[in-house]
Amino acid sequence: GASAPEDIVQGIVAEISKMSSSSSVRDLEIVQEDVTFALPTVLRNA
Repeated sequence: GASAPEDIVQGIVAEISKMSSSSSVRDLEIVQEDVTFALPTVLRNA
């Protein structure tokens, strides 16, 4: 699946945090994302 834009994630986290003052949030990296994709040939040759 695709990743969600960071600003949307942070907005959701902020809203959830407002609902519960006893909640805490921390970053948890389960898989390091290091995949890159080459441009399609038609764009590379443009």
